[in-house]
Amino acid sequence: MTSGIATYDDQPAWYADYDAHPHMYFSPERLVSYVTTAPATSGYSYSNTNYVLAEMIIERVTGRSYQDQLYRHIIRPLRLCDLHYRADVYPSSVTRHEPAGYLFNDTFPLPHLLGADVSRDTLSWARAAGGIISTTEDMTRWECGLYGGRMLPPKQQAELESLVSIKTGRPIKRTSTTDPQGFGLGVAQLTDPKLGTFWFYEGESLGFRALHAYLPNSGVTIAFALNSATASANDQSATLMKDVYRTLLSHGVVR
Repeated sequence: MTSGIATYDDQPAWYADYDAHPHMYFSPERLVSYVTTAPATSGYSYSNTNYVLAEMIIERVTGRSYQDQLYRHIIRPLRLCDLHYRADVYPSSVTRHEPAGYLFNDTFPLPHLLGADVSRDTLSWARAAGGIISTTEDMTRWECGLYGGRMLPPKQQAELESLVSIKTGRPIKRTSTTDPQGFGLGVAQLTDPKLGTFWFYEGESLGFRALHAYLPNSGVTIAFALNSATASANDQSATLMKDVYRTLLSHGVVR
């Protein structure tokens, strides 16, 4: 996240288009077009455009769709029967098992969607940045495969876990109490005074949030999802994750 490329889902034109047509199909090219004239960012700056560009590169190099690559290399090998990727509106065969997801983040300029159930709207706006629907069981199975080294060769695993400091944007070997958060290739590391150093990620769409944490010292993986999106100041999911782990510790489930 040091590319200097702004995130498309922070641009007024994208907000206006999505708010007016929540079932609109957003192609990768259209999403990238929202930031072609946006000022360059500096240091660490989270950008969903980076994921869409990665999707486009994968398709150009392989000659196959990003969806095909996910199923070929991740979803089928790990037998993730309840994890799905579709770069548009999902079919009812999937969404009938999905809870409603509500947008309560009033910092987003989406006046027509505030307080609404957005779970059946298009996910083409997210694409490779977060167009996946899954259960927490399959999410955990994927995390165990990823952090357990079953998904990537050692060299690529090392690249995945190479970090830049969120504070400075510069490469670091690992996080610490003085520089506690680092970002890798789609994964993040955190050093907490009480929990130690662990891998985690929190993702958010307009109506859902999901968080996972892998604690290598104990081998515990925690994953949960919430069916609402709120302003970051009201997001207590990280606190919930820590409380779950402390509860496991206090009952002797992990050591």
